[in-house]
Amino acid sequence: MRYRTIEKDVIVKNVIKRSIFIGSVRRVSDLEEVEAFLKEIRRKYRDANHNPYAYRLVTGKQYYSDDGEPGGSAGVPIFNAIRHFGVYNVCVVVTRYFGGVKLGIPGLIEAYGSTAAFAIKSANVIEDVTTKTVEIRFPYTSFNYVSYALEKVPHKIIKREFKEDGFIILQIDEDLIEEFSTLLKRDERINFSISNF
Repeated sequence: MRYRTIEKDVIVKNVIKRSIFIGSVRRVSDLEEVEAFLKEIRRKYRDANHNPYAYRLVTGKQYYSDDGEPGGSAGVPIFNAIRHFGVYNVCVVVTRYFGGVKLGIPGLIEAYGSTAAFAIKSANVIEDVTTKTVEIRFPYTSFNYVSYALEKVPHKIIKREFKEDGFIILQIDEDLIEEFSTLLKRDERINFSISNF
């Protein structure tokens, strides 16, 4: 499946009425990576007033948090920036250091939303595909056929091992799995399994 995401992790800074807003965006693939990123940000900016965030994964999981700011003034605008750019597998945290001037709820919404948008834009939006991992085990007599099947679909080899049998681990576009599986099934000597990782 094709989807939009960010090319690289980025940190940006916005100063609005003496308050400092630091936008951190990271490409993530699951909730464990989201949690690790949030932990890292909280440790890095432990003296900050607030660390609101939002994330959206290609699996459909999404969430946002105001982290102590007035309800709807921080997490929602960050999440709206993610939706505006149509990106997935991203987590955006906007850290705030209070500068002494109250911004009011409309001001907070604008500050958090614009900082998140600035961070996402700076991270370069790109297109990517969801992939599946395929493990193939085959006798040497099937080597030519496996090579033929591999030529038929774009893939990325993760591991290649040739001992008593051939063994290959590769990643392939999720949309091409059915076609690739059909090819491999034509040779009954080939064993293969498919996973998300």
